[in-house]
Amino acid sequence: FVVDADAPGVTVGRKEWNMGQRASDTRGVTFDDVVVSKDNIVGEAGGGFKVAMKCFDKTRPTVGAMSLGLARRALDEASKVLNRKEDHGKTYISSPGGKLYVG
Repeated sequence: FVVDADAPGVTVGRKEWNMGQRASDTRGVTFDDVVVSKDNIVGEAGGGFKVAMKCFDKTRPTVGAMSLGLARRALDEASKVLNRKEDHGKTYISSPGGKLYVG
């Protein structure tokens, strides 16, 4: 279904602070006794969950790829720091237990 954000009974929450995805306008939306006309129903009534799950099927690989890229970058940056910093004349990464810092 589609309703205007300013329709009676629709409450739009505050913008959520998304770590790393600032372009995504994520908000909670509450529907309290909202009347939806037949003209505003998209697809067949009761089929919204199935449509939402199909959308997730398309977006999950992208979210997974972004997460993997972020994790890879974090590991690379941590490795740079640990290879550069020294403790008692040795880099952190070569000291006993140094690899635990990365893990």
